[in-house]
Amino acid sequence: MFGTPCRGQKRADDITGPVLAANGTVRQARTGRVEHPGGGQFTERVRWGVVESRLLVFTATGWLQAVDDPAEDGAYQLNVARLARLLDVAEAGLASGAADPGALERADRELPGDFEADAPAGLAEQIDRILVSNPAT
Repeated sequence: MFGTPCRGQKRADDITGPVLAANGTVRQARTGRVEHPGGGQFTERVRWGVVESRLLVFTATGWLQAVDDPAEDGAYQLNVARLARLLDVAEAGLASGAADPGALERADRELPGDFEADAPAGLAEQIDRILVSNPAT
């Protein structure tokens, strides 16, 4: 079974595995990977030039990493492991009613192996619980 990425790949892959690309080829998707962000036609909400001018900040802070594969030139990988750690801290804070600044500081950093780690099971559901369906937000 093949997944299908968003048309024009304006968003990150949400699965890991083979996907059918817009041009009809099959490629290996990885959760959090964005191939050619914006693709030159990025017009939704922000302009691609704004995103491109900030890539250095996102790579320097450990949120994005250029994909090291000549066949994937222009692709970036989101630090999904870091995102998952931050969501865990946020969810714990929502459940307890108290923020833990120490836990937040420990979670919000790049760790060795972050970009090689698979997305945790249930990440999409956790994002939905905290950021989409949460009545407190």
